[in-house]
Amino acid sequence: MKKVLIANRGEIAVRIIRACRDLGIQTVAIYSEGDKDALHTQIADEAYCVGPTLSKDSYLNIPNILSIATSTGCDGVHPGYGFLAENADFAELCEACQLKFIGPSYQSIQKMGIKDVAKAEMIKANVPVVPGSDGLMKDVSEAKKIAKKIGYPVIIKATAGGGGKGIRVARDEKELETGFRMTEQEAQTAFGNGGLYMEKFIENFRHIEIQIVGDSYGNVIHLGERDCTIQRRMQKLVEEAPSPILDDETRREMGNAAVRAAKAVNYENAGTIEFIYDLNDNKFYFMEMNTR
Repeated sequence: MKKVLIANRGEIAVRIIRACRDLGIQTVAIYSEGDKDALHTQIADEAYCVGPTLSKDSYLNIPNILSIATSTGCDGVHPGYGFLAENADFAELCEACQLKFIGPSYQSIQKMGIKDVAKAEMIKANVPVVPGSDGLMKDVSEAKKIAKKIGYPVIIKATAGGGGKGIRVARDEKELETGFRMTEQEAQTAFGNGGLYMEKFIENFRHIEIQIVGDSYGNVIHLGERDCTIQRRMQKLVEEAPSPILDDETRREMGNAAVRAAKAVNYENAGTIEFIYDLNDNKFYFMEMNTR
């Protein structure tokens, strides 16, 4: 690979540019009109305006980004994180334009990016999942039936959610009715997908993440865990490694489960498997995967 377009801005773009420089790879930066003097535009070999200041018109403008990448003779596109990093359509279009998407395949992003689909894949791979709905729920009536079966409290989740959005806890039927409508509306507005699923809410827990790396030959390894339990409004504040709560056996089982999860979707590149560890019964369950 000789030339890479960085489809991002800020510190992650700067870090990618510096890494490429160390590897002898030329870099092409993109910027919005509001970022024309940003550091990443100054240290890249080339820099081009991709659109107006608003992200939806610039850093999320797929046609403009791909046009710049192809016209400048790039071999690959590095999405960084955020923006288009977990966008399966973008990854697929990069491939169609004969550009290497520096990340997982679009097929892996599709499978793991939609949470109810990811959960189904994990069940097939013998990775433990939290008890809950079998796929998406049709309406609040179905949600009530499922909640009655698994018991309150429950947690309502948007299948396309992320970043702490599209998620609510319900402790009784009244909260479920209100939470279902609010979460559905929020998910539709934020992600363009109002699909919801439900899980049993585990109250006494630790949030554990396993970093994995896969190659294009089907090999996957994990790089240990980090404890991300300390959060505010579903956003992580502190990450601690190794987790002080896990014993050696659980740590080994969780690492093996993360590797199985990644292999199940033929995962390539770096990614993160998130688990919730129930302190009441000392069991862990798959939550989601970050395909970046």
